Amino acid sequence: MSISLNQVEDVQEHLMGVFERSAHHAGEVNEVLLSLVGAIMWRKNPSDPLKVNTKEGAGGNVIWFKVDDTRYALLYSHEDKHIKLMAGGRKGELVQTFTNANTTNEVAKVFAGLGNSVPELSAQRKIRKEDRDPNAPKPPKDPRVKKARRLAKAAGKEPKNPEAKAARLAARADKPPKDPAVKAARLAAKADKAPKDPQANGTRDPQAKAARAQARDAKVTAQREQRRNTRVADKEAKAAAAEAAAKAQADLAAADPAAAQALQPAVITAAN
Repeated sequence: MSISLNQVEDVQEHLMGVFERSAHHAGEVNEVLLSLVGAIMWRKNPSDPLKVNTKEGAGGNVIWFKVDDTRYALLYSHEDKHIKLMAGGRKGELVQTFTNANTTNEVAKVFAGLGNSVPELSAQRKIRKEDRDPNAPKPPKDPRVKKARRLAKAAGKEPKNPEAKAARLAARADKPPKDPAVKAARLAAKADKAPKDPQANGTRDPQAKAARAQARDAKVTAQREQRRNTRVADKEAKAAAAEAAAKAQADLAAADPAAAQALQPAVITAAN
C-alpha cells in the first residue's frame, strides 16, 4: 500500500524517518540521500505527488515519482547495500544504483536524462571569465537553444517581400553604368591642380602684417583729418553768418531803430 505526500511537511517527516533508519542500517547511502532528494524535487512532475510505501504504519524505503509521463521508483536494497533507481516501478528496468561514492554531479547527470532530458545543472552554471581555463575546449552548443532562438527571431520578424526585392534589383539594373571617361577627367583635373604651399598655413608673412597695420593707421589718420576739417569749416560758416547778421542789424538801426531792436535775438542765434 502506498500513501501520497502532498504537503512539504509530509515529505519532511518521511525523509527524517528515512535518514534515521539509514544511519543505523544503511551507512553506505546515508550521504547520497541528500543529493537524491534534491534531484527528485528538481525533476518530478509538479502535478503528480510523491508516493511512498507503508510499513508498520510508517513510510517505508520506496519512493515513487513521475518525470514528465514516466514513473520511477527509488528503493533501498538491503542485500546489495545500495539505492536503486528503477524505470516503471519496483520491478522495472534498472536505471542506476547509488551509494555514498556517487557525487552530486553524478546524481544530477542521471536525473537530467530522465523523461524528456534537460541540460545538466553543471552545464547551466556560468563560470566567471577569470576562472575559465584558456586551454579547455569550448562546450558544444545546445541545438535546442539555437532552434528556440531561430524560432523566436522568425516569429518577431516580418517576412521578406519578394516583389520589393525584385523591384530593387530592377532599379539597380536600369541604372546607367558609370562613364570611365568622366572618372578619368576628374582624376586628370585633380592631378593638374597646383599643390598647396605648406608654409601658407603654418607661418604668417611679417611684411604683409606690417603693410596691413600701416594701411589701417593711414585710414584712421585720414578719418581724423576729415573730422577736424569739418569742424573748422562749420566754425568759419557760423562766424560769417554772425558777421553778416550784425552788419544787417547796424544798417537797419540807422534806418529804423525799432526794427533793429526786434531783429537782435535772430542775430544772437546766428552768432551761436
